[in-house]
Amino acid sequence: MLEKNSTIQFRGSPTDLEGLVPLAFQDVVSSGVPLLYLSQSKTQLQSEPLTMQAEKVGETATLLRVALPPIAPGKYEAISQIGKERYETLIEVEAEALLMASPTHLTLQAAAGSKVSAEITIINSGNIAVDIPARLKLGLLDLKAPERAFGVALHEKASNGYERINRFVEEMAAGHSGQLSLVVDQGAGTLGMGEMRRLQISLTVPQRLKAGRIYSGTLMLLNLAYYIEVLVTNGKASEGDDYEHDLNPPPG
Repeated sequence: MLEKNSTIQFRGSPTDLEGLVPLAFQDVVSSGVPLLYLSQSKTQLQSEPLTMQAEKVGETATLLRVALPPIAPGKYEAISQIGKERYETLIEVEAEALLMASPTHLTLQAAAGSKVSAEITIINSGNIAVDIPARLKLGLLDLKAPERAFGVALHEKASNGYERINRFVEEMAAGHSGQLSLVVDQGAGTLGMGEMRRLQISLTVPQRLKAGRIYSGTLMLLNLAYYIEVLVTNGKASEGDDYEHDLNPPPG
């Protein structure tokens, strides 16, 4: 049972705060939608309450969830309203790195040995400032490398399974670009909470990649897993070749 002078505690990232209350789920939902009022001062509450979601936890406890607008990490006072009763509430907001990108993925076209450039808009939707490095690591794999490696391994004349496994691994390695450096030519540095920035990026397509094949990889930056495809075009790259990105899917 929750006493009137009890304090409810919430903890988590701004987008997913959780608080456990010793009230049966049925008692909470039958009282109406539970609400949360953020305190602007000791006596003044936020005018528009936030709606909380209730989840059943056993027979005598209920988990309350609420999402806050962007707010810096720290401790905040609030008031929870369950039915007609209001309870003092302490919210502990944790740091959350949350990057979003537009476009949601890149499709690039360039000859082997050339440099290809693109533009990505990064949005910091988290509640902390983050650092955008000047260089990021990326590995590209031929999309059909697994299929090709299986075929080669199965047709390998081998005395045992280990030789086929070795052949499979060799073919997979042949279809991989190795670790590449993706350079942030413009836009590197600290990205503040709620800030949006256009990044100018570039990478050099390795000479070993074969024309007519599509290579893909995932660029990791904090929570962001950004998918990139590179269609290697025909033609030899000359020194200084620089291709702008093409957002249209490759043919075929």
